[in-house]
Amino acid sequence: MGIFHFPGNFVYWENVENHQEIKRIFLNEIKNIRVKCKNNKSGIINGSTSYNPDNFDLTILDFFKNNKLIGDKIIWNPIDNAIKQINIQRSQNPINIIDSIISSAWYTEYDEGGSFEYHTHLNHSIHKDNKIYIPSFSIIYILNDENKCNATTFMNPASMYVSTEELHECKFKTGHINEIKEGTVLVFPSSLYHCVQNVKIPGRITIAINVYSSHS
Repeated sequence: MGIFHFPGNFVYWENVENHQEIKRIFLNEIKNIRVKCKNNKSGIINGSTSYNPDNFDLTILDFFKNNKLIGDKIIWNPIDNAIKQINIQRSQNPINIIDSIISSAWYTEYDEGGSFEYHTHLNHSIHKDNKIYIPSFSIIYILNDENKCNATTFMNPASMYVSTEELHECKFKTGHINEIKEGTVLVFPSSLYHCVQNVKIPGRITIAINVYSSHS
């Protein structure tokens, strides 16, 4: 008698220490590029972003490269903590990573009624220093948000349903978790579908980061 559990999707979250100070620093960085990015929509309804695959602004990415302590708090420590939690619960297929790099980082600002349709952050693998890095983790850092509930929803679409489960389309609405709010970091697989539902109070700002990893 036995059972084998296949790897599955997850969403891990934790609150960032010294969030208010980090927020102040990031808002100052965003202020310097807001005018340049205000007309960049890239799939957003009622909002703007520094994400532009054709002409990527490197301000946020360079900030993480030049500020290791903040990078540790927002990216590397949460990823390590997520992996520990997942591997404790898995009897098979632990996550084994040799090395990880930040492939991209950007901010998104939402006006009243702002939203973003379902999407993933999957992309092509990259080669660096004779290693292959594939999309592994995506991160959302809720930098500024006066809304009562967080607007991010994650989903396993019906096309990926498991026949034994009652729900063919499985959703996780983070707005139902009071702990997930401004100052929270969300870590999830880059392949997991997610969206931003209508933002009621304008001024919601998030920092998004894509991490690529080389596995053992």
